[in-house]
Amino acid sequence: IGDVRGRDGFLQSFIAALKISTPIVVIAASMGGSYAMPLMRLAPQDVAGYVTVAGMLDRQTSKLLDVPVLAVYGTEDPRLRADRPALSATFRNFEIAVIDDAPHACYLRDRDAAD
Repeated sequence: IGDVRGRDGFLQSFIAALKISTPIVVIAASMGGSYAMPLMRLAPQDVAGYVTVAGMLDRQTSKLLDVPVLAVYGTEDPRLRADRPALSATFRNFEIAVIDDAPHACYLRDRDAAD
């Protein structure tokens, strides 16, 4: 994907290289959010929805994004409490799902709950 500099344009270039013309659902876990957030900030029209599993949030967003979000956390993840204000400051439409007795990588504890 050649000319991409940093994370800001990575997913946009990837989508263009695959010739995807319809909005996509982006799924990102943890640090993957640092790739997903710039796409939603720079090209929200390309994103139909966002599923984040304790993903990094972009504190650079100056306006509420209209991308619908499902944010998944484990009850043992300290970011669950810390990210709530950031989610409401970033997204107009979000829902939080919590997996009991699960850590930051909550999908590793109970695969059935993550399905």
